Amino acid sequence: MAGSDEGGNTGRILQGTYLLCTGRREGVACFGDTKADLWAALAPSFAFNIVSLFLVCVSPAKINDLRDILLDLCGTLMMLVVSQFCAQYWQRGEMWLRYMVASLWCGWSVVIDAFILTQLGILVFPGLKTSSLFLMIMLLIFSGNFLWVQWYIARVALAVSGLRAAQLCAYIALAMLAVHVAGSFLPPYYSPPASDLTYACFMQMLFPLYGVH
Repeated sequence: MAGSDEGGNTGRILQGTYLLCTGRREGVACFGDTKADLWAALAPSFAFNIVSLFLVCVSPAKINDLRDILLDLCGTLMMLVVSQFCAQYWQRGEMWLRYMVASLWCGWSVVIDAFILTQLGILVFPGLKTSSLFLMIMLLIFSGNFLWVQWYIARVALAVSGLRAAQLCAYIALAMLAVHVAGSFLPPYYSPPASDLTYACFMQMLFPLYGVH
Protein backbone atom coordinates (compact mmCIF):
# COMPACT_ATOMS: atom_id res chain seq x y z
CA MET A 1 0.00 0.00 0.00
CA ALA A 2 2.86 2.38 0.79
CA GLY A 3 4.30 1.84 -2.66
CA SER A 4 0.92 2.48 -4.20
CA ASP A 5 0.50 5.73 -2.24
CA GLU A 6 3.94 6.89 -3.27
CA GLY A 7 3.20 6.09 -6.89
CA GLY A 8 -0.09 7.97 -6.62
CA ASN A 9 1.66 11.02 -5.17
CA THR A 10 4.21 10.97 -7.99
CA GLY A 11 1.43 10.74 -10.54
CA ARG A 12 -0.43 13.67 -9.01
CA ILE A 13 2.75 15.76 -8.90
CA LEU A 14 3.45 15.06 -12.57
CA GLN A 15 -0.14 15.80 -13.50
CA GLY A 16 -0.20 19.01 -11.47
CA THR A 17 3.10 20.15 -12.95
CA TYR A 18 1.87 19.55 -16.48
CA LEU A 19 -1.41 21.38 -15.86
CA LEU A 20 0.13 24.42 -14.18
CA CYS A 21 2.96 24.73 -16.69
CA THR A 22 0.37 24.75 -19.47
CA GLY A 23 -1.72 27.42 -17.79
CA ARG A 24 -4.49 25.37 -16.16
CA ARG A 25 -5.28 26.37 -12.59
CA GLU A 26 -6.84 23.04 -11.62
CA GLY A 27 -3.31 21.67 -11.38
CA VAL A 28 -2.92 23.34 -7.96
CA ALA A 29 -5.25 20.77 -6.41
CA CYS A 30 -2.80 18.00 -7.32
CA PHE A 31 -0.26 19.22 -4.76
CA GLY A 32 -0.37 18.62 -1.03
CA ASP A 33 -0.41 21.29 1.63
CA THR A 34 1.36 19.65 4.56
CA LYS A 35 4.85 20.07 5.98
CA ALA A 36 5.67 16.57 4.76
CA ASP A 37 4.77 17.63 1.21
CA LEU A 38 7.04 20.67 1.55
CA TRP A 39 9.97 18.57 2.76
CA ALA A 40 9.42 16.17 -0.14
CA ALA A 41 9.48 19.10 -2.60
CA LEU A 42 12.67 20.45 -1.02
CA ALA A 43 14.38 17.04 -0.98
CA PRO A 44 15.81 17.16 -4.55
CA SER A 45 17.40 20.56 -3.94
CA PHE A 46 18.91 19.45 -0.65
CA ALA A 47 20.09 16.20 -2.25
CA PHE A 48 22.06 18.13 -4.88
CA ASN A 49 23.68 20.22 -2.18
CA ILE A 50 24.50 17.21 -0.01
CA VAL A 51 26.13 15.42 -2.95
CA SER A 52 28.05 18.58 -3.83
CA LEU A 53 29.19 18.94 -0.23
CA PHE A 54 30.36 15.32 -0.22
CA LEU A 55 32.37 15.91 -3.40
CA VAL A 56 33.98 18.94 -1.80
CA CYS A 57 34.93 16.90 1.26
CA VAL A 58 36.51 14.07 -0.73
CA SER A 59 38.28 16.35 -3.20
CA PRO A 60 40.24 19.25 -1.69
CA ALA A 61 40.62 20.65 -5.22
CA LYS A 62 36.88 21.42 -5.18
CA ILE A 63 36.96 23.43 -1.94
CA ASN A 64 36.22 26.61 -3.92
CA ASP A 65 32.80 25.15 -4.76
CA LEU A 66 31.82 25.43 -1.11
CA ARG A 67 30.78 29.05 -1.66
CA ASP A 68 28.33 28.05 -4.40
CA ILE A 69 26.82 25.35 -2.20
CA LEU A 70 26.26 27.84 0.61
CA LEU A 71 24.72 30.33 -1.83
CA ASP A 72 22.32 27.66 -3.08
CA LEU A 73 21.20 26.87 0.45
CA CYS A 74 20.80 30.55 1.32
CA GLY A 75 18.85 31.13 -1.87
CA THR A 76 16.41 28.35 -1.08
CA LEU A 77 15.90 29.64 2.45
CA MET A 78 15.37 33.18 1.16
CA MET A 79 12.66 31.97 -1.21
CA LEU A 80 10.84 30.29 1.66
CA VAL A 81 11.15 33.25 4.02
CA VAL A 82 10.16 35.95 1.52
CA SER A 83 7.20 34.04 0.08
CA GLN A 84 5.85 33.09 3.50
CA PHE A 85 6.16 36.67 4.74
CA CYS A 86 4.22 37.97 1.71
CA ALA A 87 1.56 35.26 2.06
CA GLN A 88 1.06 36.12 5.72
CA TYR A 89 0.98 39.86 4.99
CA TRP A 90 -1.68 39.32 2.30
CA GLN A 91 -3.65 37.06 4.66
CA ARG A 92 -2.96 34.00 2.53
CA GLY A 93 -0.89 32.15 5.10
CA GLU A 94 -3.09 29.05 5.00
CA MET A 95 -2.42 28.73 1.26
CA TRP A 96 1.34 29.13 1.47
CA LEU A 97 2.30 25.46 1.87
CA ARG A 98 0.41 24.36 -1.26
CA TYR A 99 1.83 27.31 -3.19
CA MET A 100 5.38 26.53 -2.12
CA VAL A 101 5.06 22.81 -2.91
CA ALA A 102 3.66 23.55 -6.37
CA SER A 103 6.28 26.22 -7.03
CA LEU A 104 9.19 23.94 -6.16
CA TRP A 105 7.98 20.96 -8.17
CA CYS A 106 7.00 23.01 -11.22
CA GLY A 107 10.36 24.77 -11.15
CA TRP A 108 12.01 21.42 -11.81
CA SER A 109 10.00 21.07 -15.02
CA VAL A 110 11.54 24.26 -16.39
CA VAL A 111 15.01 23.22 -15.21
CA ILE A 112 14.80 19.82 -16.88
CA ASP A 113 13.38 21.21 -20.13
CA ALA A 114 16.06 23.91 -20.29
CA PHE A 115 18.88 21.48 -19.54
CA ILE A 116 17.74 18.90 -22.09
CA LEU A 117 17.12 21.38 -24.91
CA THR A 118 20.37 23.25 -24.25
CA GLN A 119 22.39 20.03 -24.21
CA LEU A 120 20.67 18.79 -27.37
CA GLY A 121 21.56 22.02 -29.12
CA ILE A 122 25.18 21.69 -28.04
CA LEU A 123 25.22 18.00 -29.06
CA VAL A 124 23.94 18.75 -32.55
CA PHE A 125 26.06 21.88 -32.94
CA PRO A 126 29.13 21.54 -30.65
CA GLY A 127 30.24 25.06 -31.46
CA LEU A 128 27.26 26.44 -29.57
CA LYS A 129 28.92 25.52 -26.28
CA THR A 130 31.19 28.55 -26.63
CA SER A 131 28.59 30.77 -28.27
CA SER A 132 27.61 33.59 -25.93
CA LEU A 133 24.70 34.48 -28.22
CA PHE A 134 23.22 30.97 -28.04
CA LEU A 135 23.54 30.83 -24.27
CA MET A 136 22.00 34.26 -23.83
CA ILE A 137 19.07 33.33 -26.11
CA MET A 138 18.49 30.17 -24.07
CA LEU A 139 18.76 32.24 -20.90
CA LEU A 140 16.11 34.69 -22.07
CA ILE A 141 13.72 31.99 -23.30
CA PHE A 142 13.83 29.76 -20.24
CA SER A 143 14.12 32.57 -17.72
CA GLY A 144 10.97 34.04 -19.23
CA ASN A 145 9.26 30.66 -19.04
CA PHE A 146 10.43 30.15 -15.45
CA LEU A 147 9.18 33.57 -14.37
CA TRP A 148 5.81 33.08 -16.05
CA VAL A 149 5.32 29.69 -14.37
CA GLN A 150 6.25 31.12 -10.97
CA TRP A 151 3.97 34.13 -11.50
CA TYR A 152 1.07 31.94 -12.57
CA ILE A 153 1.46 29.57 -9.61
CA ALA A 154 1.58 32.50 -7.18
CA ARG A 155 -1.56 33.95 -8.73
CA VAL A 156 -3.67 30.78 -8.62
CA ALA A 157 -2.25 29.05 -5.53
CA LEU A 158 -2.35 32.14 -3.32
CA ALA A 159 -5.50 33.55 -4.98
CA VAL A 160 -3.97 36.99 -5.47
CA SER A 161 -4.08 39.47 -8.31
CA GLY A 162 -1.63 39.37 -11.18
CA LEU A 163 0.06 42.48 -9.78
CA ARG A 164 0.63 40.92 -6.38
CA ALA A 165 1.91 37.73 -7.99
CA ALA A 166 4.38 39.84 -9.96
CA GLN A 167 5.39 41.63 -6.75
CA LEU A 168 6.10 38.31 -5.06
CA CYS A 169 8.28 37.16 -7.96
CA ALA A 170 10.13 40.49 -7.87
CA TYR A 171 10.70 40.28 -4.11
CA ILE A 172 12.08 36.76 -4.42
CA ALA A 173 14.31 37.77 -7.34
CA LEU A 174 15.67 40.75 -5.38
CA ALA A 175 16.34 38.53 -2.37
CA MET A 176 18.19 36.06 -4.61
CA LEU A 177 20.18 38.90 -6.16
CA ALA A 178 21.14 40.15 -2.72
CA VAL A 179 22.39 36.69 -1.77
CA HIS A 180 24.55 36.40 -4.89
CA VAL A 181 25.86 39.95 -4.60
CA ALA A 182 26.88 39.24 -1.01
CA GLY A 183 28.46 35.98 -2.16
CA SER A 184 30.54 37.81 -4.77
CA PHE A 185 32.53 39.39 -1.94
CA LEU A 186 33.56 35.97 -0.67
CA PRO A 187 36.62 34.07 -1.96
CA PRO A 188 37.71 32.67 -4.33
CA TYR A 189 38.56 35.64 -6.50
CA TYR A 190 39.39 34.68 -10.08
CA SER A 191 38.69 35.67 -13.69
CA PRO A 192 37.49 32.68 -15.75
CA PRO A 193 37.42 32.72 -19.56
CA ALA A 194 34.49 34.67 -21.02
CA SER A 195 32.80 31.53 -22.37
CA ASP A 196 32.96 29.79 -18.99
CA LEU A 197 31.68 32.89 -17.23
CA THR A 198 28.74 33.21 -19.64
CA TYR A 199 27.79 29.56 -19.14
CA ALA A 200 28.11 29.89 -15.35
CA CYS A 201 25.89 32.99 -15.32
CA PHE A 202 23.37 31.19 -17.51
CA MET A 203 23.16 28.24 -15.14
CA GLN A 204 23.08 30.31 -11.94
CA MET A 205 20.49 32.81 -13.17
CA LEU A 206 18.23 30.19 -14.71
CA PHE A 207 18.50 27.65 -11.91
CA PRO A 208 19.11 29.72 -8.76
CA LEU A 209 16.93 27.60 -6.48
CA TYR A 210 17.75 24.10 -7.57
CA GLY A 211 21.45 23.59 -6.93
CA VAL A 212 22.24 23.04 -10.62
CA HIS A 213 25.65 24.28 -11.75
